[in-house]
Amino acid sequence: MATPTEGSESTEQPGRGRRHADGTQRAATLRRWRNICLMAAIGLITVAVPPLLIPGDDPAADDAQPSAGPAMGAVTSQGTAAAPSASAGASGGPSSGPATAAPSGTAPSATSGTVAAFSPPATDRSGAVPCATSGGSASPPACTVYTNTLGPGWQVAAANGNVFAAERVPGSDVVAIRIEPKENGTTVWLSAATAATMPASLRLRIYGGRVNGTVARLSLSSTTEPNRSRTVLVNAPADVWTDFTFPVADLLPAGGQTVQRIDLTVVHEAVPHAYRFFVDDIAFV
Repeated sequence: MATPTEGSESTEQPGRGRRHADGTQRAATLRRWRNICLMAAIGLITVAVPPLLIPGDDPAADDAQPSAGPAMGAVTSQGTAAAPSASAGASGGPSSGPATAAPSGTAPSATSGTVAAFSPPATDRSGAVPCATSGGSASPPACTVYTNTLGPGWQVAAANGNVFAAERVPGSDVVAIRIEPKENGTTVWLSAATAATMPASLRLRIYGGRVNGTVARLSLSSTTEPNRSRTVLVNAPADVWTDFTFPVADLLPAGGQTVQRIDLTVVHEAVPHAYRFFVDDIAFV
């Protein structure tokens, strides 16, 4: 058996290779666990973070456009559409009469009305009473023009804006006429099939547009053509119902009582960015 020569060194070092292999294995294991932890952290971030970034329900969702298209023409009490009269699209500013407007050259003061509680109208639609007609028509229009739906003999239309005959008021169960101004001169009118001799007063209520409310001119006509020789300026605060009552004789020439058309013209110069508003509980009483 050969023995190492004196003075020579053996290159074999028992245990070094094993220690190297063990260190390599431990490094690989650490890398594997690090990768597993990194993937788990990425998974948690993917699941947890998006709900924090995605916005919740839109607070203005109640004001979204309805699925049905806008009623651009006239909507009758049966819900069918009819074309407005030739004069319906006129958007000229109404002239003020001496009975309800300020003197020429001065800004008229708005009638603020009475702020009413946010509740459904109390008028009983099933008991709509027809008004007397000047021509002896067999089907006179109802004295109740609108409460939840159009009264018999009445239709609604708009120019330079959209009108929806039966839309739910946001945050309530009230159904009313929704008006969406689109440009200067937005006018909404309700017209009857025949002229009728109305009771002494016109009553209505308005849910003012968001932020700045709604300012509009109200006028009556004894024919299907608009007559704005006498108007009254109404001012409805934002997001609250306001009740108004006006003498019919004050809104017609020579103190008349025969009515066939009601006009409501938005005063854009008073509220430059007019927002949608609602009108309800319209009746001659």
